[in-house]
This record gives sequence, structure tokens and C-alpha cells, in this order.
Amino acid sequence: MNTRRKNSESKRYKPVMVYMPESMLVDVKKFAKKNNSNVSFVVREGLKIKLSQDDNAYEAGKREGFSLAKDTVETSLQSMNKTLNEFREMIRKW
Repeated sequence: MNTRRKNSESKRYKPVMVYMPESMLVDVKKFAKKNNSNVSFVVREGLKIKLSQDDNAYEAGKREGFSLAKDTVETSLQSMNKTLNEFREMIRKW
């Protein structure tokens, strides 16, 4: 084991204890394993995103997703209304 690297990394980071529900910890561990990372890295990155002063990627993505969903629903409703109106016209002419 390369102790030099481990010692240099431990000097850069300070230990912090975080309380989280057990189910959340299980999810974080699965996420870290899936991304070939560790829990500390995942928590650090999550905090970094949350603490960023500018518009972070999570919030921007969430807003964009809601906007796209709203547009999709509005387009679908317009299409359905058009089809319904055409059907009503067809019945009136019949």
C-alpha cells in the first residue's frame, strides 16, 4: 500500500460526521459503487453543488425539465382539443 499518497490525501481533507437516514446511506453507497467512487467523494461533490453561489446544474436542470414537461403537456392538450373539435364538427355534419 502506498502510504505516502494516503497521508498526503488525508492532509487535504478534514473529517466531518454527517447524520443521514440509513436508507439514504444505502442509496449513497450504491451510487458511489456504481460510479467507482467512495461515499466521501459523493458527499463532497453533493455539498459542493449545493453550496455553489451561482446557478448550479441541478437547479438549472430541474427548471429546464419542468419547462419541457409543461410545454409537452400544453402541446398535447392543444392537439387533443383540436382532435375533439374536429370530431364534434364531423358529428354535426353527419
